[in-house]
Parts: sequence; C-alpha cells; structure tokens
Amino acid sequence: MLLCRNKRIRPARRSTALALMMSVLVVTCASCAGGSLPAAEPPEPLVYGEAVNLAGTDGIYTIAANERYRMQYRQETTGIEILDAAGMPLWSSTADRERYDWMTASDVWRHYLCSFLHISYIHKDNTRGQLLDAYSGDPDTTIQGYALPDGVRLRIQFGTAAVTMVMDVVLEENGISVCLPEAGIEENGDYLLVSAEVFPFLGAASKSDEGYLVYPDQGGAITYFDRVDQKNTFASSLSLEVYGPMDAAELFEEPQEYATANLPAFGLKRNSEAFLAAAVSGDSDLTIEVRPALETSAVPLNAASFRFVYRQSYKIYLSGLDTEKNGISYGTQFGDLIGGSREAKYFFLSGDEANYSSMAAVYRKYLLETGQLSSSANAGNELALTILIGTKNVRSALGGTICMTTFAQAQQMIEDYLQAGIPLRVMLRGWTQGGSQAAHSSFQPSKAAGGEKGLRALLDFAEQNGVPVALEVDAVQLTEASDGLRPKKDGLLQGSLELVCDEEETSYLLSPVRTQSLYQRLQKQLSKYGLSDTPTAWVGIGQLCYEDYRKNAVCSRAQCIDIFSGIAGDMVQGANLYALKGKSWVYDVWMRGDMHRISDVQIPWTAMVLSGSVGMISTAGNDTGDLQELEMQWLEYGCVPSFELTWESASKLQDSNVTSLYSSGHSQWKDTIISFWQQWEEGPGATAGHALCGHTILSDGVVRVQYEDTPPIYINRTAEPVTVDGLEIPAGGYRMADIREVIADDGTE
Repeated sequence: MLLCRNKRIRPARRSTALALMMSVLVVTCASCAGGSLPAAEPPEPLVYGEAVNLAGTDGIYTIAANERYRMQYRQETTGIEILDAAGMPLWSSTADRERYDWMTASDVWRHYLCSFLHISYIHKDNTRGQLLDAYSGDPDTTIQGYALPDGVRLRIQFGTAAVTMVMDVVLEENGISVCLPEAGIEENGDYLLVSAEVFPFLGAASKSDEGYLVYPDQGGAITYFDRVDQKNTFASSLSLEVYGPMDAAELFEEPQEYATANLPAFGLKRNSEAFLAAAVSGDSDLTIEVRPALETSAVPLNAASFRFVYRQSYKIYLSGLDTEKNGISYGTQFGDLIGGSREAKYFFLSGDEANYSSMAAVYRKYLLETGQLSSSANAGNELALTILIGTKNVRSALGGTICMTTFAQAQQMIEDYLQAGIPLRVMLRGWTQGGSQAAHSSFQPSKAAGGEKGLRALLDFAEQNGVPVALEVDAVQLTEASDGLRPKKDGLLQGSLELVCDEEETSYLLSPVRTQSLYQRLQKQLSKYGLSDTPTAWVGIGQLCYEDYRKNAVCSRAQCIDIFSGIAGDMVQGANLYALKGKSWVYDVWMRGDMHRISDVQIPWTAMVLSGSVGMISTAGNDTGDLQELEMQWLEYGCVPSFELTWESASKLQDSNVTSLYSSGHSQWKDTIISFWQQWEEGPGATAGHALCGHTILSDGVVRVQYEDTPPIYINRTAEPVTVDGLEIPAGGYRMADIREVIADDGTE
C-alpha cells in the first residue's frame, strides 16, 4: 500500500464551539456539509409495459426461455428460478429447502432466505446509524410484474419501509442480467434507502455440496463448502469494499479492519454447475458479501452477493474530548441518494467449465468485448527495474531529500544490465525535486540527481537503446507541505468536513479534483522539457477511490473513478478495474499474502482475468527473504521479474520513511540479478506476454499453471518431491513440462 499504514487515524482536533455546531449538523441533510455530492440529471421516467400475472399456472410464471435455459417466477417462495432446456432446476434465488429447511428458521431469516432483493434503510432523523432491513420475501412486500423482452420488470413495494424499487431480470444467451433502474426508486415516507442486496442466496450451498466461493480478496481466494471444521474459530463473513474502503479515513488505520476488491466480481461452484457474477454498472459504490457456512453461522449455507450502496455514511463527532481516554461521542450521517442505475450479470457454466479458471476466462472475454481491457499486452520477456532516485529526509529540521541515485548513475545501472543481455523496463521513483512518497506541484527534476539536463541525458540514452523508462508520479498522497500543496487547501475532506489524515496530522490524501489539475500541470511541464512522449506511472490511481466533500471541489466515488481513469499513462499502481483501460502495465499488484480467516487457499484469479492484456509487476526480488519462493509466485501470478535498486547503500534510507528496502545497492545485487536472469530466460521467460489461462490445485501445496500456447508449469511448495503427469517436481521448486531441467529450492538443476 502506498500510504503509511502503521498509524491509526482520528479526526483533527477542533474547538468546543465547532463541536456544538456539529451536533446540530447531524440532524440535517448532507447538503449542509461542505456541499452535497453533485446531483445528476433526473432519470427518464420508467415505462411500464403490460402487467403480467406472477401467479401464472399453478403458482409459476414462465418469464422467458431460450435454447439453453428457462427462467420462471415461483409465487409461493417469491423466487426467480433458472432451469436447463430439459426442465431440470439449476439455480434459484430462494434457498433450497433440501439443503436447509428454512421453514424452521425465525420469521426474519425465513423472509431473507426467500428474497431476491434485500434493502437496508434508515429513518431520516436517526443519527446513530441504526439500519433497518426489508426483504422482497416479507409478507407486507407487494410485488408486481410487467413484461419485458426476454424478461420481467418487478416493482417491489417494501411496506414497512415505504420504499419502492424496480428490478429488471432478463434472460440472456449464457445467463441473466439484473438491473435496478434509478427511475424505479421511490422514498415515500420518513425512511431513506441505504443499500440494496441482489440475489443474497442465489445458488446457496450446504457443506455437503462439492464446491466453493471464489472472490477477489487480494489476488483471489477460495473458501470451500466442506471445510467448515477447518475454519478459524473467529472467522466471520467477509464484506469486500470494491476499489477501496468506503471510508477513506480507514486507509490510515492499523490494524486494518476493512478488505477491498479490485474486481467487481465473484463466483460460486456447486457440484457440476457454477456461475460468475459481475457488476457492470454501479460498481463505484459496491460491496461483495461473502458468507461461508461456519460453526457459528445462524444458517449453515454458503452464499455470496452484491450489495449496491445508495447512501454513503460518515461520522459527525460531537465532542472535542480525547476519544482514546474518554470514549467517543458522535453521530452518523448519511449523504444524498447516489444516482445511477445498477446492473449485474450472471454467467452460467456447467461440467468441465464449472471452475474458477473458466470463470476468469468468461469474465476476461466480457471485459475484452466491452473494451474495458485491451486485446494484447505490451509485455515481452523483460525485467522490470525500479530505480529510486531520491526520497524525503524526515529527520532533518531543514527537510530536503536523500539522493540515492543520480541520473548518471541510473544510466550506468541500465548499461550494466544491457551489457549482460538483460532486456529492461525501467521506472524512475522520486525523480522530482521533493523525492518520493508525496505529491508535488512543480515536477522539477531533482537537482541533486542532475536536474533537467541529467534526466534528459538518461532518457535519451534509454531511448537509443530501446529501454522504456516511465516517470513515477504521486498525485494522491500529501504531506504537511509538499512543494506548494497545502492540506487545508488541497487535502481530501470527509463528510464531517474533517481532513483525512494520520494521527500525527502529517500525511493526507489529495482531493481528486486537485489530482486532476496536477495531471494537467505535469503534461505542460513535460512538454516544456521536450518530454511529452515520456511514459508516466501513477501512484495510487489503481488502488484508491473516495469521496471528497470540499466546497467547490465536491466529488463522488463515481466521479473520482472518472478522474482517475481519465489520467493517461503507461503504468498505474494497483489493479482496480477502472484504471486499466489504455494502460500497458500495472505495478504493486497482489500476489500471495495474509488470508482472511474464511479463506482456505489463495489463487491468481485477478491475474487470470488481466494477464495478456496488461503486464503485471509485483513484489521486488530484493524485497524478500526467499527469492526462490518469490520466483514461483511470479510464475503463478503472471508477473514479470522485478527489482527495486539504488546506487547508494540502503543504509542511507534510515532518515526516510522508506521501509521496504533493506538491501537495494546495485553493486550488491548486480551479479545475483544477472545469474537469475540467465536461468529465467532459459525457461519461464517463454510465458511473457501470454495470458494466464489455467490454474489447478492438484493437492495441498502443489499447483499446475497454464499459459496460452506454452507448456504447463508445475509448482511444488511441499517439503517432499512429488510426481505429477509423469514428471518429478522437486521439493520447494517448479518445472516446465517440456523442459528437462528441474529448478529446485537450492537453485540446482
């Protein structure tokens, strides 16, 4: 993560008078804060077609049918059901009573288990965040049906909530689409819609079913249905906040209590059937709810769903007391209704295709067809080299930067590796006057590193030798005084009008509108230097998404996405889907790491969706204690080998906030990198630029990885050699199927 994550955040202190003023604000609308989020044009009124009798024949109404599927509505359970062409049941929005007899459950659970739509809402005068729930399966909910081509429009009136929503369900060639039209929302009483969960129990499975839930936690993870007894005692359901935490203040908290997803998608496999769910509209304000059956579960079913958020919440603090010592006093306020329609697609898979690899392939195909991914990556067999030029000196009272590599020294490093026959892709970090780890407004090349002249000479040398060099730009993180930027003027504001910052109030987030202006300024500066065509790499653009309530710069999460995705550049940090269009490379992507308590195994699910469209760079080879294990991760997760180096010894970084580089000196790593590359080029390098199309868990610690048009790779993380498909794979090593040499954990062949 780019931000300092070892500090807990709290709001900046304020006077008692301001606290009293805030206590008044909590009972007012969000518009009274720094400015309400921008209101979109009102949607066109819905046109309701011919009314249909949802009771149909014998309580079943056939909605639509095609060559593969039939979709119907069952009035008794208010369920939407999918059958195959022969009439065999495949999926139902209502939990299957053979898997769990919900008639024995409480009224609330029974209504929930029979619902295709669940909403959360709140009384307009409630300031404590006490949400209420209503279900399409409630007895006092009224459901009306209207005909749509190949589908049905359902108008759902939630009686107690006095909230009405419309849900369009359409049968498609390979699945169904579900849309919640903006124009279908009505708030007729004292209650406000907060969120809507679609198909909370579609395909819900018991522990007796063979299968799993797959979700984009970090690089991808699986929770198996039959491993209830093996789950952590303190495991609980998982809510993944798509594209970053809804509350930007949580970015500074430690330990982090939130989990995020860079893809708005999940999957479920149940026996010989599976589906992939993908949110295609409304993903800016979305969570993925993952609910495995646990020993402590009220209902022993495995399910996952999308929860579309219609109102963001934030805290209004009511006192100036030190919250750590005296407790906390605050109110919760919800913003205005977030406009726009929401839509999700469900792709059905059967038989041999009912697995997470095929889910990723289906999703990748959809993203390619809709132009959200490019058809081919500009990625060859090359080593990704990040060179740290300079960073901020945090110990000196006079400030300044610590120069770790001059531009001339960077040129020498590149030349050394080129002479060794290593093709490179380079990123310069901290190349500006202020160094790395903060946004800057002037974009002046570091004078200590050689200034404009030195940078130009380096870039000219790289171009002459066919080495792409990208300039890393930080336009999201702000320190107390970052080259003309000021927190009070340029920082991100929460709905409570407080700056998002760390506890010491030294690190902040930049307003998205200000990020956009910095991007425009950079273009002018590069043009001034005659470097208009120089590739750029953008810190945080693919990791974060947040609201800003700053007056005259108010920005919703959706608008933040529009700003971030509109920043042109060759590389982007993080793999959030919105940031990838037009990008050739992503860096700092997730591989293996700490798993959530519900997860049983980690898989390269995100990599299988993205590889072949963008080149991926992850953990640097000198940022690990086990290069052999990291090499296997690069192979398993579709990443190119990478290193982050400096000319000077890493010991000079002791006066900086750079904590990831324990060993980075070029002279220390040169021979190791050259030796490593010779081995890589002989085998694994053949996978470069090819899409990662298959991943199979053969046994605990043993996997088979398949790239398009290349032989499979077998990875063995166990302590003993294993034989797979007639090949012996060494302990702690890997092997490519048609290459006879075996790479073992001791580096021998």
